[in-house]
Amino acid sequence: MAKNYYWVSFAKALAMLGVVGIHVAGYTAAATGARSVFVGKLAILIATLGLCAVPLFVMISGVLLLDPEKFTTLGDFIKKRLSRIAVPLVFWHIAYYFFIVCYLQWNLSVSQAISNSIDGKLYTALYYFWIILGLSVFTPILIPYVREKNNKILLAALVACCIPVFTTALAPFRPGVTVFVHTPWTWWIPYLGYFLLGWALKDVVLTCRWLIVALCILLVTVFGLYSTWSRVDVSILVSALWPSSYYGLADLLPVISTKSM
Repeated sequence: MAKNYYWVSFAKALAMLGVVGIHVAGYTAAATGARSVFVGKLAILIATLGLCAVPLFVMISGVLLLDPEKFTTLGDFIKKRLSRIAVPLVFWHIAYYFFIVCYLQWNLSVSQAISNSIDGKLYTALYYFWIILGLSVFTPILIPYVREKNNKILLAALVACCIPVFTTALAPFRPGVTVFVHTPWTWWIPYLGYFLLGWALKDVVLTCRWLIVALCILLVTVFGLYSTWSRVDVSILVSALWPSSYYGLADLLPVISTKSM
């Protein structure tokens, strides 16, 4: 019988608040002169707190999708995923097309909109659909591993999480412009670790001592991210440790801490 993880509802609420916060405050936080005024600094703090929203949602998806007891047949799984992901993906791309053309008044033909959708360039807010679509397609491959190697999932998840973390950390030391992923068909890859991590940590309950440690890690990482984003004269080493990115170390640690609490 599949378990009911009550912490999932709490994590969903936090993630939704983060999504709303980062989209409401993002433009203000990135505006010229934001670092020198109170409203700008407040927006930076809100946007910083929202950075863990997408990884949290991906971890929740891992809990819900990687349960071997819920996986019956490949055909049944595909049918459910098509109705829950593919249909909303198509619907919201069409809805955003009308939003772009009618409200924003962009000159965009239907053929160009289709091309932009396939390239993941129609509208920024739609990228999450592609992440979940990719992870869902990969889920049937992961299910046998989850069923047979349950005690090694945490290690695999941490390794998968650390690859984009190290890539992001080393980006400031590399010459030229860093482009992590070019196509929406592979946007899910950096989130594979979070997907596995959700399932690996689903039953973790911290003692009081470790709860305090998790809270301290959360506070330190939030402060580090805020300091990096709110200052101009940040060293290259600090930028490597606390990048304003969904893939950085300063995002992985608070996501794990938030779930564990």
